[in-house]
Amino acid sequence: MSLLLMCLLVLNKEGDVMRKVSKIETLIWKLKKNDWSAYIFIIPAMIIVVMFILYPAIWSLVSSFKDVKPLMLRNGGLFEVPGKWIGFKNYLLTFKDYLFWFNHEFCEN
Repeated sequence: MSLLLMCLLVLNKEGDVMRKVSKIETLIWKLKKNDWSAYIFIIPAMIIVVMFILYPAIWSLVSSFKDVKPLMLRNGGLFEVPGKWIGFKNYLLTFKDYLFWFNHEFCEN
């Protein structure tokens, strides 16, 4: 017999049919209602992922498009990337450099 068939039907004060909820269904509803607890367990992991993976990746990507000098990093804030915006110039200089291609295994000399 299913759980729904085991519940009794009763009339409320207005004469409408109302289902009496069993204790098992009440327990299931309380467990579903408290799903917020799963988010509490996920929050520390998400903070770690953001701090050690997402933030450095985004910061590195933004700084790769700027002319960043190592001494300039002392003056920058946590979310600020110091330096002048130069676009793809860093990438062009890297791909034009002979040593970049010479030191990789996929190039034969």
